[in-house]
Amino acid sequence: TRNSQLATRNSQPPTKRSMSCFPKKKASSKTKTNPEYGADEVSEHRAIERASRVKVAPKEMHKVFVWMGLTPSIESPCGTSLHEFFPGALPGAAVVKRVATILRAEGFTPHNTLYGQSICSDEINNEKGELAPLMQEYWGERGENFPLGGIGGAPYAGKTGFGAFSHHVPKNGNVIILYGPHVAVSETGELGKFKREGQDAHSDACGACVAAYKQCCAEHASGQGMQRKPSINDEDMQQAWLRGKVRPHVQRIMKADEPLADLTKVVYEAIDEMTHHIVNHDFGEGKLVLLGGIQVNLPRPYDDHFVPLTFEVSSKASPKPRSLLHTLQLAKD
Repeated sequence: TRNSQLATRNSQPPTKRSMSCFPKKKASSKTKTNPEYGADEVSEHRAIERASRVKVAPKEMHKVFVWMGLTPSIESPCGTSLHEFFPGALPGAAVVKRVATILRAEGFTPHNTLYGQSICSDEINNEKGELAPLMQEYWGERGENFPLGGIGGAPYAGKTGFGAFSHHVPKNGNVIILYGPHVAVSETGELGKFKREGQDAHSDACGACVAAYKQCCAEHASGQGMQRKPSINDEDMQQAWLRGKVRPHVQRIMKADEPLADLTKVVYEAIDEMTHHIVNHDFGEGKLVLLGGIQVNLPRPYDDHFVPLTFEVSSKASPKPRSLLHTLQLAKD
C-alpha cells in the first residue's frame, strides 16, 4: 500500500491522551527576483533548492534542516514523535522546491499549470510560509488555487468539482493536486495538539478527524459499532463522510500504540482512494500530477512538515500513473 512507509522512538515517550478512546507564486522560480523575500529568506530558499538536488543521507539532511531552524532536533520530544510516527517527513519549503525541480523536467511551469488542493479547511494549514500557501504562490500565476476539499482534507467537490476545475487549465496545460489530511505534534511530542495564535491552551488538530474518531469510539462502546448503517446528514455531510471512513477501522485504531498516528493514516487512505476516483484526463493533452501525503503541523518556530505518500504523473496518452515518489525520498544511510 501507499502507506508502507508510514514508524523508532529514541527517548521520552510523549504524554498520552486522557480520553478513553486513546490508550505556515511567483512567475519566476528564482527567489532572488521575489521582492517579498528578505535577504535571510533568499539565502534559506537557495540553500533548500541546492540541498534538494544532492543525494544526502537522511541523518545528514536532518542536521541541515535543524541548523536552518526548519525542523526540531530528533533529541527533542517534538522531533522524536515526528520522526517515529511520520518517518520521511520533510519541511514544507523543501517539498515545494523539490517538487518544482522534478516537475520542470516533466515540462511543468507556473504558466502552463493549474493548481488545486484538497486539504483540511483548518486555518493553520493556510498560514503564510507553510506548504499549501507556498505551493499556491509558486504554481498559481496570481497565487490562486482551486479548493477541492473541506474538513479532514477529502475532495468533497467530487467529480463535478474536478471537472469544473480541470477545464480551467491553459491550452495543452497541466494539472497539479495537493491532497491529504493533517495532524499536529506539540512541543511535548503529543500528537493531535496545537496551540493556536491567541489561545491559552492547545486544541485538537485535526479537530474533525479526532471528532470522528471519538464518535466512532462512542458507537463501539455502546455496542452499535458496525451495526450502524452509514447515513448522510444534510447539515453535517463532511463529518458524516469522515465517520463512515473511520468506523470500519476503529477497533484497530484503538489498539494502536499511538491511535492518532493510525487514525491519520486511515483517513489518508480514504482521501487517496477518493481522489483517484474523481480525477480524469478529459481536460486535454497535458499531464496530471497527484501529490498526496500527511501534513504535520509543528509548533513555532518550525515549519510544518509533509510526509509524501503519493507523487505520480499521468496523461490521456499515458493513463497509467508513473510514480515519482522516489524523487522525494532521501538516500538511505
